[in-house]
Amino acid sequence: MRKISVIISLVFASLALLISCNSSECFNNQSTLPLAGFYSMQTQKAVTVDSLTVYGIGAPGDSILLDNGKATTLYMPMPLSGNSVRYVFHYNQKKLDYIELNDTLTIGYNCYPQFVSNECGTIYKYDVTDFSYTDHLIDSVAIPTMEFNNIDMEVIKIFYRTATE
Repeated sequence: MRKISVIISLVFASLALLISCNSSECFNNQSTLPLAGFYSMQTQKAVTVDSLTVYGIGAPGDSILLDNGKATTLYMPMPLSGNSVRYVFHYNQKKLDYIELNDTLTIGYNCYPQFVSNECGTIYKYDVTDFSYTDHLIDSVAIPTMEFNNIDMEVIKIFYRTATE
């Protein structure tokens, strides 16, 4: 009889743990990492940019986000301090490998913490105040939502001039 009561207690304790660990309001991502997607201006379809190096100026660690690689999308971390960040796009293809052709995306923002829940804690949100870009190879940039949060979705669209089919 004692064995059955121990088993029942363990089952209820397990159920309580499972219910309390529901992370649906955390969106499975507790960090705010804006996701950028690359598109063709001509077709409006996603494209893969080849031989691309992207690094941040004023981004966390000023690190290289992509080093001479291919990308259709790219996470672009933003600093908690300050009010702007710049990303440099360098094209490593033979005919484009000139610093004069680098493109830069600058994003101005206000960052603030937001309490989500006891389970998730606090996340940081970014309200985009403005943005600008150079247009050497980039045709245009769109930021459909001016608030970046921890929901894992594309919030920056970078359009390149591409050859028509």
